[in-house]
Amino acid sequence: MQENPYGIPDATQQSSMRQTKHSGPGIASFLLSMSSGIALLVLFGIAGYMESRSPTGIDKNDPSTAVLGLALIAAGMAQFLAAILGLVGLFQSDRKKLFAILGTIFSVLAILLFGGLMVLGFFMQANAGR
Repeated sequence: MQENPYGIPDATQQSSMRQTKHSGPGIASFLLSMSSGIALLVLFGIAGYMESRSPTGIDKNDPSTAVLGLALIAAGMAQFLAAILGLVGLFQSDRKKLFAILGTIFSVLAILLFGGLMVLGFFMQANAGR
């Protein structure tokens, strides 16, 4: 690798020194996983508040309960989309993978955490009826 006397690299060195860009799907995965993770936290907090404000629990006939359920489903589906985008970003060649890795990790952790909370709630509801 010879440089000319002025310290300017030749054309072959310039092509190897190009900066790689971050993966677009990786960035989308990271942002979507963070925003939908915050949404899931807020929605579970609202569900807990709705459960605790009434002695009988959440009213299943209340329209706000249906909206809360749909919002939880939408936020969970956004986490799945973030995981898929993260995986797509991981398999892009010639791109940085930092945001793809973070987005995939955060979305999988959120899916496992909140999915586990929902399963725990189902088991607690089933045992409460006994």
